[in-house]
Amino acid sequence: MFATLFLGKPGRPTKQVTFRKLKSVTARALSEAIDRSAIPAAEIGTKSLDELCHLYNSELQCILDTVAPQKSRNITIREEAEWYTDEIRQAKQMRRRAERVWRKTGLTVHRQIFMERKQTVNNLLWSSKVNHYKCLIAEHKSDTKQLFRTANRLLGRQKHSLLPSGGEINVAKMFSRFSSKRSLKSGTPFHQHMGSWILPLLVSYLTLQCFSRCLHRIYQRSLRTVQVKAVTSILCAPH
Repeated sequence: MFATLFLGKPGRPTKQVTFRKLKSVTARALSEAIDRSAIPAAEIGTKSLDELCHLYNSELQCILDTVAPQKSRNITIREEAEWYTDEIRQAKQMRRRAERVWRKTGLTVHRQIFMERKQTVNNLLWSSKVNHYKCLIAEHKSDTKQLFRTANRLLGRQKHSLLPSGGEINVAKMFSRFSSKRSLKSGTPFHQHMGSWILPLLVSYLTLQCFSRCLHRIYQRSLRTVQVKAVTSILCAPH
């Protein structure tokens, strides 16, 4: 029996994050936006402290939305590798920070610092992977299947099980030819292979049916109507 199912692979989970590009804001643009706001023209003597705080917060919020508007984007949540640690994450952050400094200044000393940070990250990645897989091998040293699975994953081997192509009818014909070849090799026809387990099952079923019918007949005979003579004989019999 064949069935065609259209099942899509579930995607990775995502989440929405909001951010502002504050680093792109220049001091000149921020100063001009403050000068155009209502903060310099506010009358301090005629307003209360609460009104001035509200004016200050609202105007600065409007300026921030103007020079660095809030943006949102969807990011994909990916699972971290088993060998990935917090130490590697911190080393990557330091490497990225050193790279930004070098890109900004272009000095040789900053490039040297960046290369040292880069080498540190590479060493941490290598040692973490080696220790992780050493622990896996030591943990599953008595499980051959798990060891081969780990080795295939390290070597990048993937097992692909592809179904034969050609449509459902061709697949059924291929299965029929395969069954015929197997029966020829074994010297026993295919229908006799089926009979080796179908016939005993059929005999057992028929035997059970006959036995149940016999029980039903015995039960019916035991529940026949009692005759008056039999009851009278029992009651009149001397005790």
